[in-house]
Amino acid sequence: MDTPIEESAEMQEPAPAKQAGCLAHGLAFVLALLLVIALPLALLDLDIWRVVSNADLMKNLITDEVVNSDLVPVGLEWFSEQRAEQRVRDGVALTGVDEPNMVVLLSFVYRNSWRAVRAEVLTDEFLTHLEYVTVDGTYEWIDSENIVPQVTYDLSERLKSPNLDYYE
Repeated sequence: MDTPIEESAEMQEPAPAKQAGCLAHGLAFVLALLLVIALPLALLDLDIWRVVSNADLMKNLITDEVVNSDLVPVGLEWFSEQRAEQRVRDGVALTGVDEPNMVVLLSFVYRNSWRAVRAEVLTDEFLTHLEYVTVDGTYEWIDSENIVPQVTYDLSERLKSPNLDYYE
């Protein structure tokens, strides 16, 4: 008759079979973790591709961002400051002689003023035109054999704007 010690020894799995079970569980966990990470990334990639490959959707998305955000006023502010500093570095600016110190003057122009400049000089219609022509030209370039995009802006109507009477 078998003793309880002998019965328990017979019921225990051998060591290699136990290791194989742990390895299978570990592999299953790693694969499940990869699925949990890869599935949302794949869905995000699919959504991004649907937006990027749709020219009309891209035009609407970019137009909304350019027209309704502070992207253009901030860009105008940054560019003006950089240009004023470059003129001082290059010695082109006649600060204190013929013109005021533009770097100091630009520090007094606040975001609301840049918004007003954008609204006056770069109207929503003009920005929309620039953006549509750029996106259309880019998508045509992607589908062509051209080395660079062929983008041409029609500025004839813009030059007739009443806001630009100063330059006539």
